[in-house]
Amino acid sequence: APWTAAIVFLLPIHPAVRGLEVPSTPGALVQIAIYSRDDCPYCDQLRDEVLPEALKGIGDKVEVRWLPAPPLTPTPSILVSRGPGGRLIEGLPPADFLRREVVKLIEARP
Repeated sequence: APWTAAIVFLLPIHPAVRGLEVPSTPGALVQIAIYSRDDCPYCDQLRDEVLPEALKGIGDKVEVRWLPAPPLTPTPSILVSRGPGGRLIEGLPPADFLRREVVKLIEARP
């Protein structure tokens, strides 16, 4: 459920994704690494509905990578970053929430 995106602020980062490095590509302002599973309906909804809405008009500044989720990782798990580190969002976020997080990083000074 979309409300699960708010839980990330209350819970520690899940051990399965704590040590993951965010994949990056030189030149992209913001990288989004989405850890998903083929049998995850929330991952499908993220891909088909949430992500296109969240990236409308800013998609050229963002690189999105879909990666298989490590064992025991909640799906979808979304790492949004600009350089080292990143912000973890577990669960299915609302499109406007995801967009705000991406725009914050696009507008951040290097």
